[in-house]
Amino acid sequence: MTAPPRSSPDASGRDVPPAPPRPPVDDRVLGRWLWDRLRSSWPLLAVAVAVIVAAALTAVRPDETLPLSPTSREPDGTAALVDVLAALERPARVVTPDAVGDADVVLVLQDRSDDGQAGDDHRDALRARARDGARVIVADPGSPLAPDVVGTAGLLDRTLARACEVPALRHVDEIHPGGGVLFEVDDGDVGCFATDGGAWLVITPEGRGHIVALGGPDVLTNAGLRSAGNAVLVTQLLTPGGADGPTIVRPVPPTQAGGGAPRLWDLVPPGVRVMALQLLVAFGVFVMWRARRVGRPLVDDAPVRLASSDLTTAVGALHARNATRTDAVRRIADDTRARLARRLDLPRTADVADVAVALAVRTRRDPAAVAAVLAPPDPADDSDLLAATGALAELERAVQTTLSPIPEPIDVH
Repeated sequence: MTAPPRSSPDASGRDVPPAPPRPPVDDRVLGRWLWDRLRSSWPLLAVAVAVIVAAALTAVRPDETLPLSPTSREPDGTAALVDVLAALERPARVVTPDAVGDADVVLVLQDRSDDGQAGDDHRDALRARARDGARVIVADPGSPLAPDVVGTAGLLDRTLARACEVPALRHVDEIHPGGGVLFEVDDGDVGCFATDGGAWLVITPEGRGHIVALGGPDVLTNAGLRSAGNAVLVTQLLTPGGADGPTIVRPVPPTQAGGGAPRLWDLVPPGVRVMALQLLVAFGVFVMWRARRVGRPLVDDAPVRLASSDLTTAVGALHARNATRTDAVRRIADDTRARLARRLDLPRTADVADVAVALAVRTRRDPAAVAAVLAPPDPADDSDLLAATGALAELERAVQTTLSPIPEPIDVH
């Protein structure tokens, strides 16, 4: 058992009683408060959970939404091209731009010309592979590896005939390019699927190999391979006799094309970004909901200050309303007698007779009348209570007019 706390002396040497121990904290009160807060905010919690679940269900992987991605089954993806090559027993090798290696056939789906020195090094490596005898196929008309653009291929459903004598394309009669551009055919180049404005496919000799520029990548997509002519063209270009399966350069997102490390925000999936935006909107709605006002602001009037006599009357009336008239009048009479005794240099515990005699001398009143005021009878109703408190207040005012005011003592305890 622990010993009870002892009193300690203060600056004046008196013993100060120890502070009472704090009551233990009731965990049930805290739990009830938390439950009430949660119960009042359940609509907001339900909305937040619904937003999180919806964002998680609608989140998609970036690789599948990237155009021309070899893993995408969307119409603009190239997963069907990979499947066709695998069925022909010429499986494709999908690599990043910096891992082309010594491939004999290279397909560049997307060549970004704004990725700085890394892009220049990548294109120099492709030209070197072409000079060594490789076939480099560029499906990005904006690539620096492609010839100059002189026009467009026209309508999406337009058909272009081969119009060239290239042994590798002898089985292709016509294609549906699905749009795209037309290139200028320079001296030494071979243009196929040409019109009066230019050629959709241009073969440029480079050392012992070739660079083949396509006017657009649509013939390589899942939707473009539905055309028989497009499928034959693609297989003829990517599976030359005696070569292994082609190497396909995977397209990279724009945030990673610069060759540097991606930022932290770039690594966040799009679905998580949408979820964060939805949570921010929900928080703004919650703030507006909690900050709303119903009607005009209310003005809180300050309490009315009462004079000492009016305070006595008001306290008496308050006790009277609480059905304690007798206790009220006795307490007011005792407090008034104690204050008057102190003004008359009498002990606070002086009885009514001594205080009445001293007051009678100072105010020139009858001692019996003063004693009757200091010890009033039990009031029978509210009017008797108010009369007794009024007489006590009037007696105290009479003493204040004949005696100089004495400041009230300060209770140090």
